Amino acid sequence: MKKQFADMFVTAGKNIMEQVVGLSMDIKSSFSIGGLPGENTKVSIYIGVTGEFEGHTMIHMEEAMALRIASNMMGGMPVAELDEITKSAVAELGNMILGNTANLLYNKGIKIDITPPMLYVKEEAKSEVKPDMTMILGNDADELALGLSLR
Repeated sequence: MKKQFADMFVTAGKNIMEQVVGLSMDIKSSFSIGGLPGENTKVSIYIGVTGEFEGHTMIHMEEAMALRIASNMMGGMPVAELDEITKSAVAELGNMILGNTANLLYNKGIKIDITPPMLYVKEEAKSEVKPDMTMILGNDADELALGLSLR
């Protein structure tokens, strides 16, 4: 059952990254159990899940990718730092990915609700939630780690 959630999470991630951000991404590494790749991850989005699945989802990326995402989401406006508007745009990306995941699962007869996204920058207090499963989406320039911790 977790695999079905993971599949929908990856599909939603790929779709939203392409449709909203304009970045085409593919699965770069197969599903891995536990841990997160790259301790250099700078920006993390945490979204809780309730309903037929319970737990947390995590979306991790480098700061440069977060800036690129925010710029693309704001119509190409130059973005040089992770200020409040930039953080809001990146958090909204997480909301879109999980909202799309919820919709894909609903179409399969599985109902979930999601919590508002929480965005963390490495210097800020960070959640202790560790993923049970991590999937890496990427292209030649960027990587996005999608983590799941579900019960």
